[in-house]
Amino acid sequence: MKQGVWVIWVLLLVSGCEAFSGPDMPATFQAESRLYVAEATAIAVTAQADAQRVEVTAQAAETKIAEIQAMNAVLLATAYAGDTSQGVVVDTFATPVDLDPNRRWFVKTGVSDRVRDSDGCVEGAHVNFPVDSTQIFATVQAFNIQAGTLMSVQWFYEGSEVWQDSWTVPQNSANLCIWFDIQPSYVEFKPGSWSVRLFADGFQLEDPMSFSMTEPEMMSEG
Repeated sequence: MKQGVWVIWVLLLVSGCEAFSGPDMPATFQAESRLYVAEATAIAVTAQADAQRVEVTAQAAETKIAEIQAMNAVLLATAYAGDTSQGVVVDTFATPVDLDPNRRWFVKTGVSDRVRDSDGCVEGAHVNFPVDSTQIFATVQAFNIQAGTLMSVQWFYEGSEVWQDSWTVPQNSANLCIWFDIQPSYVEFKPGSWSVRLFADGFQLEDPMSFSMTEPEMMSEG
C-alpha cells in the first residue's frame, strides 16, 4: 500500500514540475529564429529578383535608345548619301539640329495657297485646293545655302509636266525660305491629281509633293 502511494506521489511530482516549468523556451526561441531567418531570406530573394527586373528593364531601355540612335544614324547616313560635290542634302521631315555649317540641308515645307510676306515661309500647308485658287506655292526651307545655287521646280498634272521654273540664290544664307508658285495665268487649273518636284543644282529633293484640285462646290461639301 505504501508502495502504491509512493508511486502516485512521484507521478504527481513529475507532473507538477512540468506544469511549473512551462514550455521549453530555448526550443521556442530556436524555432522563431528559424522562422525569422526564413522570412528574411525570402525578403532578400524577392528584393534581389526585383533588382534584377529593374536592371533588365534598364538594359532594355538602353538597348531601345541605342537602336533608335542607330536608326537615326542610318537615316542621317542615307540623307548624306545624296550629298555630291555640290553638297545637296535633303530632309523632308524635320529641321536639322547642330547642322554642320559647311553642309547644305533642305526641308520641304509643303504646298499652300499663301506664304508669309516677312520671310517667304509657308503658312497653312495643305493638300487640297479649289480650282478657282489664284495662286499655289511649293515651299522649301534651305540651311547653309550658298549664292549661285540654282533652285528649280517642275509642276505635274495627272503625271504630265505642265510648268517649270527656276531661281538662283543671290547670296549666302544660313536659313532661307524659298517658294515657287503656279497660277492660272501659267497653266489652267483643273480638277485632279497634281504634284510638284523641287531641285537644287539639278538634284531632286526626294519624292514629289502631291496635292489635288477640286471644284469649289466639292470643297464645301467635304
